[in-house]
Amino acid sequence: MFGYEPQKPDHQPGSWGETWMLVRIVLIELGRPLLIMVGLIALVVSVFVFLFTNPLISLLPLSVLGYLGYRLVRKDREAIQHAEDALPPPPRYR
Repeated sequence: MFGYEPQKPDHQPGSWGETWMLVRIVLIELGRPLLIMVGLIALVVSVFVFLFTNPLISLLPLSVLGYLGYRLVRKDREAIQHAEDALPPPPRYR
């Protein structure tokens, strides 16, 4: 005020670039699981909506859910078979 002025802190510009980069990384990492969950919820809701409007139309989302379940089981079986094939053979007993 009277010749004395306290030092002002150095204000650095906000780093919105870093913020947007972090947001982008999080959305990339969480995007697929979130889309899968939203898609499954939409399939289940569409089954019920179609079931109450016309039961024959409800077979379409039910078949998609069945196919996804089949693919999940098949992929799991293949992964188990792959893991078993990677194991060394058991020793022979005399």
